[in-house]
This record gives sequence, C-alpha cells and structure tokens, in this order.
Amino acid sequence: MPYRIDNFSQERLRVYQQRCETFETMVHSYTSCPYAWDEPCYPHRLTIEVLGERVIGSYALDDVKDYAPVYLSVTPKKPQRTLIVSVHSEGAVKILSIIDSNCHVLSGMKSPHISQSKDRNKHVLKYENSSDCKERILVDIPYVGISLISSMPEELIFACARDITVDFTQSVDQQRFSFQITSLQIDNQLACTPYPVILSFDVSKTITRGVRTDPESSWEPVLSLVVTKWNNRYLSLVSFEYISLRVADFHLELDQYVILSLFDFIKTLSSRLQSRALQHSNSTDHLFLMVFLL
Repeated sequence: MPYRIDNFSQERLRVYQQRCETFETMVHSYTSCPYAWDEPCYPHRLTIEVLGERVIGSYALDDVKDYAPVYLSVTPKKPQRTLIVSVHSEGAVKILSIIDSNCHVLSGMKSPHISQSKDRNKHVLKYENSSDCKERILVDIPYVGISLISSMPEELIFACARDITVDFTQSVDQQRFSFQITSLQIDNQLACTPYPVILSFDVSKTITRGVRTDPESSWEPVLSLVVTKWNNRYLSLVSFEYISLRVADFHLELDQYVILSLFDFIKTLSSRLQSRALQHSNSTDHLFLMVFLL
C-alpha cells in the first residue's frame, strides 16, 4: 500500500519507522514525499520529530483518524505553534498530514476521512445525498416478470421481481453503483413437480402475478449490492472504498426434472443462436463476393 507525508508547516521534520531510527527521511517545510516501510515486518508506526526540538509522536499510517493537537513551546526564534496531525486516504494512498494551525485557518475545513470512521451504512447514505455528486443515473423498475417456455411449448419457470433500483452516481473523486431488489420469487411451472416454488425469500408477503396495490418502500431489499470506487490518478491501480453485498434469508427447492428441462432449453437456445450466426456469416460472405464481382 502506498503512503505519503504532507508537511504543511514551517518545520523541518525527521521521519523514521519505529525500531528503524537509522533509516530516516527528511521532509522539508511545505513539501510532500512518498514513503515506504524500511522494514515491512516491523510495526507500521512512523515517528515524527521536529528537527532540533522534540519528537511530536508516533503514528500508525494504516489507521485513518485524527490525532490530538501537538503544542510546540516558544523558542527564541519561533512563537508557540500548534500542529494538527491526521491520517486520511486518497484512493489507496494513506496520507499523514501535519498542518500548522497558526498559518492555516482550519475552522472551515472538513476532513474527508471523518465520515469513513463512522458506521459504513451511514457513510453510504451520506454519499448518496452528497452535494458533491456531479452526475447521476437512476433506474427504478416497479415490477418485472419473466417466463421461460420450451419449444414443445411448455412453461418451465416464472420469475418475478418488484422494486428494482439501479443507481449510478459519480463525483470528482468517487464512483458509486448500487443495485437492489425489494422482493424476488421463482416458481416452477411444471404440473408434475412436488416443489412449486424454487426460490423464495423470508418476507411478510409473497409475490404473485397480481398488480402491486400497497406501498413497499419500507421493506428491506432481499438483494442489495453497493460498490464505491475511488477515481485517482494512479492508472495502474483500481481502488474500491466500499463493497457491500447483502442477501436476505431464502428458501431454495430444486426438482431434478425442471433442472434437466432447463439444460435442454439452454442447449436448444445455444444451438439456434449458433445456427443464426452461421447463416448471417454466410450471407455476409455472399454479399461481399457479389460486390467484388460487380
């Protein structure tokens, strides 16, 4: 994992890994420098020292958090200073930031990592309502029913779902995709089956082929997928901030006859598609030949 140290102060900082004092890095005033652990097997803690004064602390770069302010005493050349130390992330990069509050106004600043330390579900809702969102595509499908019918013809299965929501939002630094289904059921339509319902979820009401009559917006989705990805300048690195997949408790009952029927259905469909593709290829070759002869 890459790291970086941002020094937004007028101090020169001496930085070294805990138990590796001989391998030091100098971070000059108002500069940033990448960092890598000198000994990966040693504790991932970084000691920060204000050169010529004192050690201000040891910090874990893997933990995103705000630390207590550090107060530097008055010296003959410098007044009292207050350093604000924090660790936050930009994509996959963990950043240790040291800010001199005497030189920078922090009252209006909002740390991007504060929300990450909270509950992840609250973070998702916060991002969804964020004013930083620049683009959004929202698709809401109230009801969908799909029936598979063989060539005999015979209806094999019927699947129906309600309240399907597909939401894609994009901001300058993040992309978020969410997909959820409020209710889902798959029925076995074969007359001889002992299991008429293949897949069902534990909800208070079952799905039927009827039209929706009462609101179900308060129901918990039976299937929910949320993915949040960072947009960063590291082209060779794909960084996901948040991935969540939730599936409610469900009942699955399979019948051997319907499984074999589905295999035959897929086999027949595949052969027909291949035959049509071959016919289309032959007709295209024939057309090219006619054009060439002309």
